[in-house]
Amino acid sequence: MKLRIVLASALCASMFFTANAQQRGISYYVNTDATYINTKVSNVIAQPDNSLLVVSKCSDLRYRNHAIQLIGMNKEGVRTLERLYPVENLYDVVGATTSADGKVSVFSSIETDKLENYTLQLSASLNKLGEVTGAHESSFILISTYKKNDNQILQLVTETSKGENCITLACVDATGNQLWIKKVSSETNESADAMVVDAKGDVIIAGKKYSDTRANEYVPVIYKTTADGTVLWKKSGFDMPANFYTQSITVNPQGEIFHICHAKNAVGTSQTKVSRLNPNGDVRSSSSINDFSANGIIWLSSKKLLLFGSCFYVDARQVVTKGSYVILDEQLSVQTHKTLESSDKPDSDFDYNFTSSSDLQAAVEMKNGSIALVGKVFMPRVNEKSEKINNTILIVADAYGNYK
Repeated sequence: MKLRIVLASALCASMFFTANAQQRGISYYVNTDATYINTKVSNVIAQPDNSLLVVSKCSDLRYRNHAIQLIGMNKEGVRTLERLYPVENLYDVVGATTSADGKVSVFSSIETDKLENYTLQLSASLNKLGEVTGAHESSFILISTYKKNDNQILQLVTETSKGENCITLACVDATGNQLWIKKVSSETNESADAMVVDAKGDVIIAGKKYSDTRANEYVPVIYKTTADGTVLWKKSGFDMPANFYTQSITVNPQGEIFHICHAKNAVGTSQTKVSRLNPNGDVRSSSSINDFSANGIIWLSSKKLLLFGSCFYVDARQVVTKGSYVILDEQLSVQTHKTLESSDKPDSDFDYNFTSSSDLQAAVEMKNGSIALVGKVFMPRVNEKSEKINNTILIVADAYGNYK
């Protein structure tokens, strides 16, 4: 496996604005490698000094060869270090964790005759320490990870065997070696979408239950398990848009569950539904946000919820998707809704007529209360006539969601 290193602080195209002694603004990071030029962000980690580590899957122009990409950024958003690890048959990069001594574990899936877990362990300086590939009899689609401690990482998996799917919970150490595994699904044809762990250590899992007769029909399902995967309860069939897409969940310190999903309406517009459930999984309230497609949701220390994803519109030339995020209070009322505009970077840097498309794919609250949102931005690689590629975009906003 070949390592590519780019010391790229001077190559970062960024502009930040200072307010209240806190950095905020927009940066974008043009991929510097000649081969791996398209980025799909999977995870962002906030370090104690407010620096960031962004973990992504990078692909070549035709999406045939892939690599794990890690970009380190200081608290001003300047790219300080980049690592690329080409991985044969890389299917997806799901998440990453850091340990107390600074080591980084990246969790992903590879695809050969079936899907299998793949873990890459790195030093604090992002040099390779080792790798582990799973050896399961069935196909394992890794969905999400959660660090319980430095040597116990929960993994949410959709397990496929003999044409049937089930939701499975596993635990591995920091190097990727499996400690235990437990089937969660009580029925066949269930797949996992998201996982969160509450203050008691219980695990809440969002998934789908597919129809036994129609493969493209499904309803939402939520499980709550103990820390070792023992099922406490299951809820299914609550009111959601038909054939919804992405699901995500988060919890507050009191154990209330906040669930989101988005769907396309008949006329092509998007809608995100947000539901508030009690700790037993009963729906207390819900609301909808029109023209917004949420990819994820996180709980903020300000007792608010951050949803991130995109909005889209049609101009005279093309369908344009723009990174967007929403801050809600606990009653699900919108406090802030921001969408990137043509006056924002990278569009404001172009000396030609081009509107970029963007989508926010991960977010984290930083130690100083700021919010970091990362995703991909589709734009010309060099100039107006060059190929269009997906680069990494970073937004740093204050606790109220303002970035300028």
